[in-house]
Amino acid sequence: MEVLQAERRRRSEASDRRVGPKILVALLLLGAVILGQALALRDAHQQLLRERHVAPRAR
Repeated sequence: MEVLQAERRRRSEASDRRVGPKILVALLLLGAVILGQALALRDAHQQLLRERHVAPRAR
């Protein structure tokens, strides 16, 4: 009985060690996606401001 409990404990600890890196990779990917979206939004905003700034002079 104690052998089974020790085996279960060993397996749960091993699975905990495997989950950690997966969470880190997922968080890094999520951060990269958010950063990419923020940069794209900033570029689009700057382009819109340039277009709105130039348009009144052209008229």
